[in-house]
Amino acid sequence: MLSKIDIEKYIGKGIYIVPFTRDNIKENSINLKLSDKAWTLNPSKNGTRQYNHASLACNKNIITLVPHTTTVVYTEEVIALNSKFGGTLHAKVGVVAKGIVFSSTMIGPLYCGHLMVLLQNPTDNPISLNVGDTFISLALYKLRTKLRHETVNSNSGGHVEKLADLGIRPGNGIMKWLDEDWKKDIVKIKEKFAQESEYQEIKRKQNQKKLIIAIAIAIVMALAIGFLVYIIMCKFYSRQNIIAKLVSFTSSIVAFVSTILFEKIFDQIFSRLFNK
Repeated sequence: MLSKIDIEKYIGKGIYIVPFTRDNIKENSINLKLSDKAWTLNPSKNGTRQYNHASLACNKNIITLVPHTTTVVYTEEVIALNSKFGGTLHAKVGVVAKGIVFSSTMIGPLYCGHLMVLLQNPTDNPISLNVGDTFISLALYKLRTKLRHETVNSNSGGHVEKLADLGIRPGNGIMKWLDEDWKKDIVKIKEKFAQESEYQEIKRKQNQKKLIIAIAIAIVMALAIGFLVYIIMCKFYSRQNIIAKLVSFTSSIVAFVSTILFEKIFDQIFSRLFNK
């Protein structure tokens, strides 16, 4: 299971979420928001598993879970995982505390799309959920061995092929929202994710950290090289000559390293200005 540190490490490197909210990354999961796409299922009463026409469950950004029924909802976010990652969905404690029943499900590697979630209300009273609130948590795992041959997940994004079986007949607008081309392509999702401002902030801080580490390593290397040169020169020169030559040599090393580091700093500055 990935921790918060792991998730921030791999986000943008095999894990993509659009739209992305950094505050939704918790200790060992990512909270996902509720969209306004929701239907109350209407099971057939003839003893089969067939469903009659489902009814819309969202009104004025409030989703109502009718007593003793199942409601199909979708996440606001589009999720994409590469061949190295998988995940499981879990209901938040606040959602369960309302009396909602949710069975944990899995997300396989190479999945792309919105997530379909089934929420059950076994109580005698209606339960309301606000559109835009977080309601489930996605726990992520890194596979010990990544998939090598598969190029797509066997499940379609948003499980749109299951809607008809559940008696759900979404209009053209909803189907377009669920089935947009970019939501089925991890490369296109990655491109959209790269434009997310909160991801760019994470990336900027990661680059700053890398730069500080590079500077520290460069300083240690310069000192180590200088010390090694000092030991070697002790055999051939007087102390005064050694100090003069060592200062000159160290200055050259520092100047060389500084040039490289400043180039990286300016590249980052120009990249940020260009992205803005």
